[in-house]
Amino acid sequence: MPGKSLRELRRRIRAVTNIAKLTDAMKKVAAARLRRAQRQLFSTRPYIEKLFSMTESILFPSLVHPFFEQREVKRGGIIVITSERGLCGGYNMNVLRQAENLARDLPDVLLFVVGRVGLRYFTGRNYKISYSCPFPSIGFAPQDILSLAEVSLGAFLKREIDTLYIVYTHFYSPGGLIPTVRRLLPMEKKAPERDVISEPSLKVLLEDLLPHYFHMMLFQAMLEAMTSEQSARFVAMDMATQNANRLLQDLRIRYNKERQALITKEITEIMGGAEVLKEG
Repeated sequence: MPGKSLRELRRRIRAVTNIAKLTDAMKKVAAARLRRAQRQLFSTRPYIEKLFSMTESILFPSLVHPFFEQREVKRGGIIVITSERGLCGGYNMNVLRQAENLARDLPDVLLFVVGRVGLRYFTGRNYKISYSCPFPSIGFAPQDILSLAEVSLGAFLKREIDTLYIVYTHFYSPGGLIPTVRRLLPMEKKAPERDVISEPSLKVLLEDLLPHYFHMMLFQAMLEAMTSEQSARFVAMDMATQNANRLLQDLRIRYNKERQALITKEITEIMGGAEVLKEG
């Protein structure tokens, strides 16, 4: 029945209109959060890059420290950074896929999971999870991830794991989000050997510097992941809004065609009835 068809189209138009409003609102929220995340990331990067370059310049092959200890890998550890919720395109699945690929190459994996999405995913697949925590809110500080740093570093020092990797998404640009795998422990010693005079001594300096270096590697990965998540959510909600608007346009065209056909039919019936009356 034409009238029933029109009612169904009106119902679908209302539903799609509401969806478009919702996704557009979520896109605007993601855009605001993305700007905040980018400001924090870009303002922090110079300090982190300087810290990394300074620290790595004195990591000589002759140095001895528990953070450099190379062992036979009997159990590997992986820190996986995901989001608290979905609606961000393939952001989480790309990270989870990288983590699972890495887990296949490591024996008896122990996970340290950040984010509810990752926790739900790995719990359902019976992975061993040593530690989990929610992803901190935008504007978080290094002390907000201190527990993660202490637990994961402690697992290596206590020989619960023999190597530690982190899997996260690196933010290059809003369109360039790269799932990244990075080894954190044991640390690499890349600096060429040379004589260095320092006060305090290099050994004493490293006792304070290396834990901070490790902590800031985690902090940088979390900042990159936070910015990437908001970028992915903005893009996903923008595409959803565009798709809803295109569907809405098609539904309105169909509605107008159906309505015109119904009006034409009614006019034809009226004219037919008038002709019958004339003939009578």
